[in-house]
Amino acid sequence: MFVIYKRSYKTQTLTILKKAIVLSRVSTFGQDLTQQTDEVLREVYKDGYTDKNIIIIEDTESAIKLTEEERHGLNKMKDHINKNKSIECVYIYELSRLSRRQLVLFSIRDFLVERKIQLICLKPYFRLLEVDGTMSHTGSLMFSLFSSLAESEMMLKKELEIIRSFLIILSVFIWL
Repeated sequence: MFVIYKRSYKTQTLTILKKAIVLSRVSTFGQDLTQQTDEVLREVYKDGYTDKNIIIIEDTESAIKLTEEERHGLNKMKDHINKNKSIECVYIYELSRLSRRQLVLFSIRDFLVERKIQLICLKPYFRLLEVDGTMSHTGSLMFSLFSSLAESEMMLKKELEIIRSFLIILSVFIWL
């Protein structure tokens, strides 16, 4: 008698459970990872994974100030994928949780596509790969569009910080 698991495959001697990674990131210690991780976990559970086959990676680090190599969360994800061939999927809350730099985002995308690891983004919802492991046209388009928006959003925030700083300095001189 064969037992069929939703996320497993059976070899001649061994049943291997497929695993998923939940990757959550915030930029500052004042932000909370809990809401992000909990929302992603709800989707992961809906897809049939259990606590036994979910790897949670949470990190507080800047996605714009650090290089790809300096990002602990990304390095943990890559290490897990390289060492554990049963990982089939990475879930994220939104694309900017991976990075806010397009160069880094496309590097991660290529890393996942080469290994046929599905990327599921919740906000907005998209899947990077088709069922056969090839890149989805819609997923590729969504990835490209939202990687551009993630980088643009951060550039705009930096410009606004510069303007605010200038206004603060200007107001100090006005009061003198």
